[in-house]
Amino acid sequence: MKSSEQYIESLEKKLKKVKGLSSKDVKQSEMIRSLETCRHLQNSQYLASNDTMNDTVTVDEVTNSMFVAMQRKLNPEKQALNPLELLPLVEDDVLSKQTETQDGNLT
Repeated sequence: MKSSEQYIESLEKKLKKVKGLSSKDVKQSEMIRSLETCRHLQNSQYLASNDTMNDTVTVDEVTNSMFVAMQRKLNPEKQALNPLELLPLVEDDVLSKQTETQDGNLT
């Protein structure tokens, strides 16, 4: 009887390991503490480094990329999903030409 119970217990332990439910599961507070220390370490390394912004990247490029990223968040429906969406739909607009000629004839 004991051997079968031990066997079942060992199989349950193996199943927990396979599922990732070991007794060493990370608790929420431990995870948060670990992430905080990692963030503080990264911030201190960033502040300690003497690296400056790459000379090839100008301030205009940085602000432009920030603007584009902000526009994507604020107005996702107005953003192009692929390069084809950036092409003009109508290159030879007949209606606008007619109105231009009519406006020209009226004056």
